[in-house]
Amino acid sequence: MEHQDLHFPADTRGRLVEALVAAQGDNGNWCSVPSSRSDSASHLSPWTVAEALICLSTNNRVPKHLDKALEIVSTQSRVYSGNRPVGWSHHRLENEGCGTAITADCIIAMLLHGYLQEAMEALEHLIDFQQHDPEGNATGWGFTEQDAIPRVTPTCWAIRAATCAYAYVTDYQLRGKIGSSLLAATRWLVSIQDMQDGGSGNPEGGWGPTPDSESNSSTTALAVFVLLAALDLPCTRADRALLLFAAGSGVRSIRSATHIYTSGGHTFRYWEGNVENYGDRQFRGLGTPLVLAALLKAVETRVLSDVFISEIPDCLEFLTANETNGWVRTFGRPPTIFDNCYWLSALMYFQEYHLKNSRDLSSIVADLENRIQELESRPAQNERRLRSFLRTARISFGLFWLMTCATFAFLDLYLWSLPNITDAFKSTAISVEASVIIGLAAFFRFKIR
Repeated sequence: MEHQDLHFPADTRGRLVEALVAAQGDNGNWCSVPSSRSDSASHLSPWTVAEALICLSTNNRVPKHLDKALEIVSTQSRVYSGNRPVGWSHHRLENEGCGTAITADCIIAMLLHGYLQEAMEALEHLIDFQQHDPEGNATGWGFTEQDAIPRVTPTCWAIRAATCAYAYVTDYQLRGKIGSSLLAATRWLVSIQDMQDGGSGNPEGGWGPTPDSESNSSTTALAVFVLLAALDLPCTRADRALLLFAAGSGVRSIRSATHIYTSGGHTFRYWEGNVENYGDRQFRGLGTPLVLAALLKAVETRVLSDVFISEIPDCLEFLTANETNGWVRTFGRPPTIFDNCYWLSALMYFQEYHLKNSRDLSSIVADLENRIQELESRPAQNERRLRSFLRTARISFGLFWLMTCATFAFLDLYLWSLPNITDAFKSTAISVEASVIIGLAAFFRFKIR
């Protein structure tokens, strides 16, 4: 498969964006399932709203009710430390403090829309409840602030938020705090990577929801993506090599974990989502877009060569087969805002990849013409370089020859001044000197000129 064979599905992307914009309620809210009442005050969902805002912002689209949406993110499901808001809680888990994933997404949404101070305060609190092992080393994050078990998916959301926020930070101490937290979290992800077959068909090199669980495609794809994104931050060569090796193993795990299903007489390949995420099966269909984004990130960082990727057209074919009126339906269940957001994010990365690699005929012809001109100019360039080299060699050799003659002359004067030097020795010395001078002159005449 060559990248010229891939066509960017601009129409599909446009329908997904328009469907997402149209799903916003008059009060600025998005419900997780678009068929629900988005304008109902009893179903305000800051996590869904934050995810939609992030997606629309990265796709250069402004929602109908931006101010109302940002107000929902700023005020709903907040967790306070004293009188200061420090994060967001998951629905039905309000008593467990901040939720990692919702706080991470809300931080990114606030950053993208200019709420820097509020986002940085939440990020500092997010780092503060990062889990530690018995030796005191930072590891990952649990589902919530009170969850003492570090898990892969919340850790990936936290890494994503911290990586995004790092570019906005100007305070030196906070940058150091974020960098240390990210380094510890990525090292923890690498340390728990499943490098042995779990026995249920999951290939080695993947990640599961927890360190002890079996790997799955969506969790592995998410981990690969955040590890490769962390390469943009300052790190040592050893850590960089470690991240690249882990990501490469994860990519191999993803590519060998496809599933097959038939619909309408057509057979499609897809990647399963993680059904354990937050106990909600709405994430079941997220495997394929996450895999697409991870593979494209792997190509961008040269972990994977695009010449050998057959999975990218498989992902696009899956999207085309399951998209109707801007919504992606997976396995007969209702579409969700999260489905559209993750597909749009993956398509954004694919567009960047497509623009970098796809070339029309005129650009190919122009490249060939430039190459021909370069080859034609090489003989003239080489001739000029040779003439310049010979000119320098002649001058250098002439100076060396003069210095040799001067040295022999001073040596002869010294020898002639010594009383015990015989005439035979003087004659021999003069003969040797003359031979050297004549030999050098002959070399200059026949070799350099």
